[in-house]
Amino acid sequence: METQGVASERWAPLHLTSEQDAADFINSSPNPERVRALRREELLLVAQKLELAFESSNAFPLANLICHHLCGTDLYDFVERKDNISVESEWSVRSEVLGSPVVKNNQFGNDQAARDHEFRMLQLESEREERRAQLEFERERLESEREQKKLEFEQRKLELELEKHKVDHEPRRPVVSGVSSEQHRLVPKFDEDHVAEFFQRFEKIAEGSGWPKERWSTLAQSVFCGKALRAFDALSFQESLDYETLKSAVLRTYELRPEAYRQKYRNSKKRPNETWTEFMKYQSDLFLAWIRSEKLEYNYCRLEELVKLEQFLSQMEPDLQMFISDKRVKTAEEAAVYADDYVLVRKQFKAKDKGHNRPPPTTNN
Repeated sequence: METQGVASERWAPLHLTSEQDAADFINSSPNPERVRALRREELLLVAQKLELAFESSNAFPLANLICHHLCGTDLYDFVERKDNISVESEWSVRSEVLGSPVVKNNQFGNDQAARDHEFRMLQLESEREERRAQLEFERERLESEREQKKLEFEQRKLELELEKHKVDHEPRRPVVSGVSSEQHRLVPKFDEDHVAEFFQRFEKIAEGSGWPKERWSTLAQSVFCGKALRAFDALSFQESLDYETLKSAVLRTYELRPEAYRQKYRNSKKRPNETWTEFMKYQSDLFLAWIRSEKLEYNYCRLEELVKLEQFLSQMEPDLQMFISDKRVKTAEEAAVYADDYVLVRKQFKAKDKGHNRPPPTTNN
């Protein structure tokens, strides 16, 4: 009984639960027996505290690694006990304390068999831990997939609701009747930045293809978008069937002030996929739109004044340019008069401001 009591005390679990417990264990100069008594979780605590590099988290390899570090010996080579306890007694007590199967003397005939049995038990425990970890990982993976599918479903649901809202609130799309798919395919794409060019291209295609004039409005409006579609909606049914009425309504919708047309003409640049002939035609159309907005068609004198006025304004500061433009002058001479008045008034205001900021006169006592 005394021998068994000593063995029970030796194999009693240490219950290391914190880094401090692990540090106390290390500082107690443990022997191989005490290292063998540690459970897997306790072995991990001690190994981490010692900052040991280990590839496997299995119990026995960890115990052997710690024993090498702390005791300078291999667990396989550790056979004899200080208190002369037999292998059978030791393993019987260990079974009672730690819950391992009781090992009978006739099952293990020598110390090597006892070590093999312990190693196998530790292996089984390690495999169980790995299976539990794998199952936990699989459970978390499936949970993550379910959450991802749920998010995708909610995202798709939101997209469908937005599409439905857009369809319900966008302007009505006119129904194209009496038009073949071949005719519809030839209709050029509508570009809100080049509305006049769209009608020019459309009319060339319509005339070249021999389309009846009464079908032109139906074909043209089939590609409208944005403000052009809203202009179509504003027309009556009979007005929408007349191509010229439809064209005028759309052009009025996109009509710009003369200054905007001028800037578009002056700032136009050739696009990479555009030929020089196409760019020249584009610039000519912009120039014509500018001239028409100024109502200068077939009026050489007015055109001359326009060019002179533009060149004159280009030499002014932006503030003065804006002031002159607001006056809607028609000639460079008118612009010059307003410009001189503007400069004179500014000089007067500057003189007044300078007088207000002058320090008060000093008096001699």
